[in-house]
Amino acid sequence: ADESSYYITRQADTSFEEFLVQCMVLVKLVLECQEYKPGQIGFEAVGSSEHAIFDQRKNNLSATASSMVMSVLPADRIMLLCDILIRRHFIYTATDMNEWHSNPESFHHEQNLLQCTEKRRPCAEALFIILFDNYGVQLAPFVASIIHDVKAVSPPLEIEITAGMLLKEAAYTAAGHVFDELSKYLSFDEW
Repeated sequence: ADESSYYITRQADTSFEEFLVQCMVLVKLVLECQEYKPGQIGFEAVGSSEHAIFDQRKNNLSATASSMVMSVLPADRIMLLCDILIRRHFIYTATDMNEWHSNPESFHHEQNLLQCTEKRRPCAEALFIILFDNYGVQLAPFVASIIHDVKAVSPPLEIEITAGMLLKEAAYTAAGHVFDELSKYLSFDEW
């Protein structure tokens, strides 16, 4: 009975992990789609009224799509999504730590490969970058505040692996992805 319940639990965890990755991929693709951004599609056709009508239709569809994206992802949800990505999905798990401990070089290379459609952490990082590309003005002070908060929780010379230290690493990873945009809010010279 124990083996079958382990299998069912393991299978459910794996299925949820795959579902989570696919959801992040979907949100990333929507945020990347240029056709969903007003004023980003096509160019003004000179001359033909058919081209002008076609361009107007494309612009109307783009405005509608943009409005739908904004209704699903208003500013407060963008902030929440950013927070969840950093605090839950950037943090190394026990499995990650065991893999790193057993073979650090292999772990590093695996993390650096483009697996943003297969694994949770690389997918979360790719989504975070796209999220920041689209909403960096709103997210920069928020991410800077997370970094300030975690610096207080985890001392600089901490040698034990604690939840605070893992969160600090996750926040620093986020900062590393968007350091140019954070330079107004953080002094990297103090690190």
